[in-house]
Amino acid sequence: MKNIIYIFSLFILSSCTSDKSSKNDIKIMQEIADSSIQEDTLQKVPESNIDDNVGQNKIRILTDSDIQLIKEKSKPMTDTLYIPTYDERVALIPDKFLNKYIFGLKDSDTDFILPDDAPIFYAFNEYRELRDYYLFTIIYSDESCCQLNYGITISKKNKEIIDVHLLGLDGGDGGWIENDVGIWENDTSLNLIKASSYDNDIYDSELHQYKREIDTLTVNISLSDIGKFSYNLLDSVRYDTILKYDN
Repeated sequence: MKNIIYIFSLFILSSCTSDKSSKNDIKIMQEIADSSIQEDTLQKVPESNIDDNVGQNKIRILTDSDIQLIKEKSKPMTDTLYIPTYDERVALIPDKFLNKYIFGLKDSDTDFILPDDAPIFYAFNEYRELRDYYLFTIIYSDESCCQLNYGITISKKNKEIIDVHLLGLDGGDGGWIENDVGIWENDTSLNLIKASSYDNDIYDSELHQYKREIDTLTVNISLSDIGKFSYNLLDSVRYDTILKYDN
């Protein structure tokens, strides 16, 4: 406010001087006004209250009791990738745990973000302890299609979630079916066969035939020493077949 009064005072004084002096005063007055506006603006803008610790950028650090909960509610990891049916799931993940650690996690390969969905669609699955980190899997039951098995790694040093990756899925929808089968060749390397098929519309209405597209991918999903997932495509086979509708 003091700056504004000062500006008006300068304006009154400048009107009584010569044209040359007036122009100089106006220039000076404008500079003062600009600096005043900048100063007032800086004073009125509040400090940023944006919380970077939200959504997919959220820092997720578990407690010892959280780790213990995972161990208690999960099965020991076996040599084969376990993708249970909806009714075979081990134990539902508590709502508090989901909100604190799971919702908003982003798959490091596909960028898919685990949705803020009903707790009934999330379940603990399997657990393994490695030298520098923990590995556990959860099942997300996507009601539109399938059972998805996600691997999650947690640092032993600070209990922070390191990485998230889809390990495999089982299910289908709208003519599409996928059944993934995986074998752990060791504690950090998963060999996976992703077999999927898609039934197109009627190929020949008179002969009651339709085309089925079949894809088979052979991939390896491995874990680094620091708990980061990597996905490598080893082989890919695709072919079509003609099938008949049952009369």
